[in-house]
Formats: sequence, structure tokens, C-alpha cells
Amino acid sequence: MLSASIPGFPGVRYGYDQTEADFIADYHSAMSAAQPDPKGVSVLALSGGGPNGAFGAGLLVGWTQRGDRPEFRVVTGVSTGALAAPFAFLGPAYDDRLVRAYTKTHDSDIFIPHLARSFFRLLRVEALTDTSPLHQMLAKLVDQPLVDAVAAEHRRGRRLYVCTHEIVTGRAVFWNLSAIAASGRPESLALFRKVLVASAAVPIAFPPQHFEVETPAGRFRETHVDGGLSRQVFLHLNGARSALRSPPEGPLTPLTAYIIRNGRTRLDYDAITPTLVPIALRTIEALISSEGVGDLHRIHAQTVAEQAAYRLAVIPDSFDLRHEGMFEPTYMRRLFDLGRERMLSGIAWQDSPPMSGTPQARPGSTLAPVAPAPPAPAPRANDQ
Repeated sequence: MLSASIPGFPGVRYGYDQTEADFIADYHSAMSAAQPDPKGVSVLALSGGGPNGAFGAGLLVGWTQRGDRPEFRVVTGVSTGALAAPFAFLGPAYDDRLVRAYTKTHDSDIFIPHLARSFFRLLRVEALTDTSPLHQMLAKLVDQPLVDAVAAEHRRGRRLYVCTHEIVTGRAVFWNLSAIAASGRPESLALFRKVLVASAAVPIAFPPQHFEVETPAGRFRETHVDGGLSRQVFLHLNGARSALRSPPEGPLTPLTAYIIRNGRTRLDYDAITPTLVPIALRTIEALISSEGVGDLHRIHAQTVAEQAAYRLAVIPDSFDLRHEGMFEPTYMRRLFDLGRERMLSGIAWQDSPPMSGTPQARPGSTLAPVAPAPPAPAPRANDQ
């Protein structure tokens, strides 16, 4: 397959056109570059989840208030986790931006619906909404001083990655945002923001982001959408121990992988109308949930192999507040407060991935009655 890169930005992304080994080598450079820390090395992964990202934001702010939030050597993010990742990467000084983004946001701050358009005009647009409000919000939250701060941390050896999904090839692409920031190019701020929007571009709902890439065969246009189609959350820890051991025969440096799952780990039972749209939406919801749990188990297997500690935070099943709009401040504030309170009370983390369980009935839903099975027919004489 042809190798593709962003013009003027070599080596800032890995995916279908580069080997996984290249990505892991860059990832591991963060493990060995920074000065040894007697407390060990911490990495953080933030999942997708839309407005549920308020939970992770609350955890991070509560962690700051508790006074023991580590500096993460690597931070990764997908979808809403990608939007929060730069603030998590830069630390407590940027908590105020997490609060603004996840407790004061309305639908109108993210998108403008195209529902007023005619059906035939909808067939000619890329999505059901226009996300120009999201671009405007990011212009305020992700400014040049923030990108300069990320660049400075990259030069210290730390790394900030987010994931998008390229829809033509159907592959994940992992972007090194800290390398983009450190490139020194005048276009770095615009590319930094564009990648964040792409990682959160829910297909059909939000428009995709297009990137011009150059290859030995010429220039092409790629189409990127929400990274959650490929990964709900990601870390690459395979081989991390060898990168952390210096000298090679020296003692192992403690490694802790923190994963924030902006969602619950099992679906509610929720009776639906057996028509096309509810069935389609429920199918997508089930696929995303299953993929997310699988990612949590994949990361856990890596931590076991690398003798690392595994710390997972999830929205508890007891949280059952419903919301009408996609980004509803009351709902997001409740989730933010829940994350913050769980961190302050010391019950945020579990040390193993979730087990699959029976879906629980959502409050207000009615379990469909199951007709008893008919009795088996008595055997006939000639069947004996």
C-alpha cells in the first residue's frame, strides 16, 4: 500500500499506511526519554462517549483537587476523549477549560441541524448537521498558547495521541498531536484543531473532515470520521517494559495504565419499537458497547503481559439520568459531579475489566412479556 503523509508534516501519524511497529517505536520513545520518576510512569487513555465525556472531565478535576494527580507520560483520546485529551495532557492548569467544555455546553455550541432542509437537499450534504459552532468553540479552547505548551511537553519526551477513522480504507489512523504542535509550522494550529474535530465527527450526524495527503503516486484526499469506529479507547503497551528498563539489566520502573471509560460497560434493557430507525440505532449502540468492552480487555491483557498496573474508571450502572438533547448542561453537570465525587471519595478505580452481564431494565421501560413455550408433542407409537 502507498505511504501517505500530510504535506509539510512528516511522521505525525500512523495507521493503514505505516506499520504498527513505527507507531509503537514512537510510543515507546516517550517511555524512555523523560527523566526517571521514583513514583513510576503513568499513562492515560480517554474513551469516546459524546456528552458522557463530562464524567472523565469530572474525574480529572477531582483528581487535581485530591492532590495526587500524576503527570502522564502518554495521553490518548478518541472522539470526546480526543477533545479532552489536550487538557488532560497539560495538567491541572487547564482544568478550567475542561469545566467550560463539559458543564456549560449546549447542542447549539456543537452543531446546527439541517432538519429544515428538504429531503432531496439532505441527500447532497455530508451530514445531518453543520458543526461550525464546534469549530468556533475549539478556536477559544484550543489556542496558540495551548499548542505551544503541548510542543514544549513533546520536546520533554511526552506524547499526545488521538485516533480517527479513515472511511475509504476502513482503518484507524493514530495522530501524534504533540508532534504536530512541535513541528514549528504556521499551519500546525489549524491541523491540530482539525484532527480533534475529525476524531469527534460522528458519521452521518456530523460532517467528516477531509485531509489532502501526498504519496509517491501523487496527492489524494482522505475522509476521516469519529475514531470510535475503529477504537473506543486505546493504549499500546506491548514492549513498554523494555523501554522503561534502563540500563537493560536494571530494575523495572513501575508502570500504571489509567483508562477512563466515558460510559457504562453494559447496555440497559430498553424496549424499542420494532421499526427501522430504532432497530438501527439500537444496533449501533450495541456494537459500540461491545467494542468498548473489548478494548478494555485488550488493554488489560497488555498490562498483564507488561507487569503493569491496570486502573479503570467507568460510569456506574446506578447512574440512570436521562437526557433529551445530545449535549444537555444539566445532564453533563450531573455526570461531571459524579466523576469528581467518585475520585474525591476514593472509589473511582477498579483493577480489572468488566465482565459481561445481563442487561438491566432501564427505569420506566417495560419488559416485553415472553410467551411460554408450547409443550412438546407426545411421541407417536411409530416413533418408539
